Amino acid sequence: ETLRGKEGLIVTPEFKTGSHKDIGNNYWDILPFGHLDAYANIAFYGSIEAMRQMDEALGMDSLTDYKKLRGLAHRRFDEVFWNDETGRFIGCVDADGGRHDYGFTFVNLEALYYGLGDEAKAKRIYHWMETETTSSGKADTYTKWIFAPRTSTIHNPMWGPDAPKSETDNPVKPWWTFWWPGTPFGAQCQDGGAIFYTSFFDLMNRSLTFGAENSWKRFQEILARYRMPDRLCGGNPLFLGEISQQEDGGAVGTDYPFAESGLVPLYFLYGVIGLEAKSESLHITPRLPQALEFVEVGDVSWRGAKLRIRVTPATVKINGTAADGSALSRHYEIKAGGTAVITASELLNSNNPTE
Repeated sequence: ETLRGKEGLIVTPEFKTGSHKDIGNNYWDILPFGHLDAYANIAFYGSIEAMRQMDEALGMDSLTDYKKLRGLAHRRFDEVFWNDETGRFIGCVDADGGRHDYGFTFVNLEALYYGLGDEAKAKRIYHWMETETTSSGKADTYTKWIFAPRTSTIHNPMWGPDAPKSETDNPVKPWWTFWWPGTPFGAQCQDGGAIFYTSFFDLMNRSLTFGAENSWKRFQEILARYRMPDRLCGGNPLFLGEISQQEDGGAVGTDYPFAESGLVPLYFLYGVIGLEAKSESLHITPRLPQALEFVEVGDVSWRGAKLRIRVTPATVKINGTAADGSALSRHYEIKAGGTAVITASELLNSNNPTE
């Protein structure tokens, strides 16, 4: 109600207009997202689903029809933020109706991950990211930094009295907070740079929309960069000359202060093993690439049980300890693309029958 979410999209307070030289509104703090903020509305959409799941898990009759609200939010998000000409979601609509789009990959990746858009939009978004040129003059959204796509593909120009003429003559208008003058393209992690955590959403989208081989190929590219001596951390410059943002601004965000980088390895758990916790059961849908005969993960904790899970394309094996401390062992034969389901009651007491 406070941010008008019942209308399908949240709207920021009036003092956050979404215009150039305004203040920030979200994680991307030197970009003046505001008014109709796509990034904030992705989080709103995700929160609606989270509330629905919590109500379901608790067995509560909801005071709000979250399923209906989620449908409204999806429809409104696509209506307001989709740009059919460019084939991607824009970042913001300001209070004056101005539409701000600098090719924000992070907006599009997270929108797809949370279920916004559809398969046709996903294909157009990936066509843009993988094949179209950036402000560098090259199709280097993925190849410039390797470990993550560029955060944006269109240069957000420098502004202010110290900006060079080459920047102020840029036909693209600047869009920064009042205190950030901008940098050359690729010198800032919020303008053509990269922040590592975005690769989690990229890998998950690839796994769910384009398949195991596509996502695994991309994961191997990321791992190849990670295997270099710096391990994407440890101070400036990084191994390939990247300037990492830490106390001062930089082109890339990988370690300190980017704790959210820890999302990326979770692709292995959710995208390859295919683990998904439902309100009353644990679902496992293996998505192994051909390069792997099996994958295994330990120390999975759910509803008091401690589990080790090993999957092949046709089997799921679960061993560990049920919530009551008894030994737990389950074996499931599944079809290709199938799902093994272990119920919450089984995890409370290993003597409960297998579904």
